[in-house]
Amino acid sequence: MSDLRLCKLPDRAWVRMKILLPSEVHQALLDYGALYAEVYGKTVPEAELVPAILSCFLDGDKAFASWRRQRRARAS
Repeated sequence: MSDLRLCKLPDRAWVRMKILLPSEVHQALLDYGALYAEVYGKTVPEAELVPAILSCFLDGDKAFASWRRQRRARAS
């Protein structure tokens, strides 16, 4: 199952942030973590999956990327 959208997580510096999740999102996150462990052979806490999944989402949002590029161009 190498077509998992989330790649293997790199080591990173962290910023603490507190969030609330609906129970069904939390369960989906736990299930995703189980699949991640099957694919990569390493268990990762869901708290580490959240930023990776969020980053993947943001990186894939073309409208957001375009807006960000325009904003940076205006700032310089």
